[in-house]
Amino acid sequence: EELAWRAPKLVILAYGSNEVGDAHAPWRYEAQYQELVDRIKSAAPEAECLIMGPSERDLPDWTTNPRVFEIEDVQRQAAENLGCAFFSVVEAMGGPGTLREWAFSKPSLARKDRVHLTAAGYHVVGEKLLDALKQSYLATFPDETWP
Repeated sequence: EELAWRAPKLVILAYGSNEVGDAHAPWRYEAQYQELVDRIKSAAPEAECLIMGPSERDLPDWTTNPRVFEIEDVQRQAAENLGCAFFSVVEAMGGPGTLREWAFSKPSLARKDRVHLTAAGYHVVGEKLLDALKQSYLATFPDETWP
């Protein structure tokens, strides 16, 4: 009801980082995305959708947890099947291995818990997302200017 009232032009679904740490088979998430996007499109049929993948999450030895890529693959496929765009947070961060670099950088862009970014790190990812949205908008509406 609230979604219909707001009439959004874009709905962004950002899940995955917590799911990297659970025990569910990644393929099970696709059905959940189907249900969620169906509900969104029912309430806001004009809205576009964007699925954001998980941020990098590392194992104790600072290697990327393989579940990050398993979940990202499921999300990417779900986005394609559902007509949504997909944004890879891992790619926006700089690819696998970046979390360790970010955790030890000055200023720090990630916490040393091997999961969370700092405010500055989230800002970097947000800027990359904004840039991707801008590029997509201008490619779709070449005669318009970015708002």
